Amino acid sequence: VRRLGGIRGPIDEIGIANLVQMLASASAGGCLYLERGNEDGRLWLDRGVLQRCELGQVSGSKALERLLRWREGNFWFESQPRERDLSQTERTRLDGALLDALTRVDELERLDLAALRPSTKLAVNEQRLDERGFVDARESAILEHARSDRNVRSILNAMPDSDLEVYRVLLALLQAKILEPCE
Repeated sequence: VRRLGGIRGPIDEIGIANLVQMLASASAGGCLYLERGNEDGRLWLDRGVLQRCELGQVSGSKALERLLRWREGNFWFESQPRERDLSQTERTRLDGALLDALTRVDELERLDLAALRPSTKLAVNEQRLDERGFVDARESAILEHARSDRNVRSILNAMPDSDLEVYRVLLALLQAKILEPCE
């Protein structure tokens, strides 16, 4: 449905990746708004360049990866968006950003995340950690978040790394029994 220089519809009919590719191939400039329940995402596009991507408090490639995992919700595109503040513009070629994000989404969907639901809180087994004797910077940051009584969702949001990388570390720490789900 075309309206006021934009298009709108349900995400499940076209998919976000297809929609973004279509807009990129048309050299469209504007803002793609996405909503699912109480979540809102935005992608600002300018002739094949991703200027900025946001999903709540998360931005950049991490936000793009999360949005690409949506299978439901609604979208609309406005060629003259209301918001114009792009002071923190990222400016990335859309085709490259989309390919990278889709690759990470595909890898993420192959992981067994049954023990890591978003609401799951994790406890640090300090004895197992001491036995191991070392952790890298990413593991250390994740362990600090877990010690702060944060759930998986909060840890994902707090870490600057992609969700894929964070989940890989979480799974490795679970397998080593350094982290344990506590529910």
